[in-house]
Amino acid sequence: MTWLVIQGDAKALPLASGSVNAIVTDEPYGMSDGSKLKKLRNADGSYDLKTFDAGAWDRGRVKDWMSEAYRVTIPGGSLLCFTDRRLISEAVDDAEAAGWRFRDTFYWQKSNPAPSFRHSFRSSIEAGFYATKQGGKRWWPDDQRMNVFSCPTTRTAGLQIHPTQKHLLVMRWLVQAACPPGGLILDCFGGSGTTAVAAIAEGRRCILVERDPEYCRASSLRLQGGTVMDDRSVKMIQPRLNFDTTTDAVVGDPIVLPGE
Repeated sequence: MTWLVIQGDAKALPLASGSVNAIVTDEPYGMSDGSKLKKLRNADGSYDLKTFDAGAWDRGRVKDWMSEAYRVTIPGGSLLCFTDRRLISEAVDDAEAAGWRFRDTFYWQKSNPAPSFRHSFRSSIEAGFYATKQGGKRWWPDDQRMNVFSCPTTRTAGLQIHPTQKHLLVMRWLVQAACPPGGLILDCFGGSGTTAVAAIAEGRRCILVERDPEYCRASSLRLQGGTVMDDRSVKMIQPRLNFDTTTDAVVGDPIVLPGE
């Protein structure tokens, strides 16, 4: 099993305890709270400003998922999670309450940040935190690795499937830090599937858990090399999981249902 897409809830993961090496994810944190604007170009070349709205799932920060993430991670395993830089302290408090040990913060510095329309600094960073599960030896690839990574947003890097999609390069950077080659990574908020693409590129395996069936379909098509937004040959992905009772590890294959 190289990758698996599961339509499910991060608060009730259908995985065995201690079955993944690391969590690498981008939790919903309320970007659609009315405080963010985006610039839309009209047919005549003029621009309008519109309040950013990714959907109901992004109205506020999702809570109560880190205990489940902790349960399914091996002792010594890692959690690398993007969140709102204004909510880092809250997110770390939640992680520590779930049992995680906070290690550090990390930052993605965007080389092509969106324009500012609020007479303030032009925001060019996204933030996250790194924590580990107690009780085992932890993985770390390089003691000289800095906690800032710079690359563009997906607006100039190809197809954007998800409104909060991260660049593949920054996710590869996180995957490298998450677990050793061959390890199994879980993204609790699978979205466009970038974490899985990054994991495969770095020689890791990945499970995506995503509530929205359309993003399950889109990420599956992406992982299969399909044209994500236009190809209707795949309807959605259904989970099929078995547990190896000798290793308590997740095994399985993605099941593709042909479209109607």
